[in-house]
Amino acid sequence: MTQNSVFKCDKCELELPTGMGGYQYVEDMDQNRIRCDNSEDDIEIKQILSEYWGFSDYHDWKHLLEEHTGFNSYCVCLDCLNIFEADISKNIDGFMKDERVCPECGSLEISTELELVGSQCPACQKGKIEKVQKKILSVPL
Repeated sequence: MTQNSVFKCDKCELELPTGMGGYQYVEDMDQNRIRCDNSEDDIEIKQILSEYWGFSDYHDWKHLLEEHTGFNSYCVCLDCLNIFEADISKNIDGFMKDERVCPECGSLEISTELELVGSQCPACQKGKIEKVQKKILSVPL
């Protein structure tokens, strides 16, 4: 059984994407981001990396992980309420892969849904964003 969270306002109907705040991804050779749903399981990431990039030794593997994997956060523009995905977490060098800017209106007033927990709702300005645990049963196929 895995746990996901529902992110929502306690006063209005604003509800953000369900999950763990985002997801891990692997980039292919065209820099398309391939979602890795089993982020707790490195096997999926290794399989996708080796399929697209191949690897021969530990040094190459470490480099591939640093360069071609990341975490897309679910983001909210506090100005226009656009919800989008972006990799805005800083890597070990202190850089972000994506800019912290709304692709819809260009605003720099961006928060991840995790950052919004406990904060004033950007939609109604009255409620607070809460994170509610939701248990999901894993059913083998």
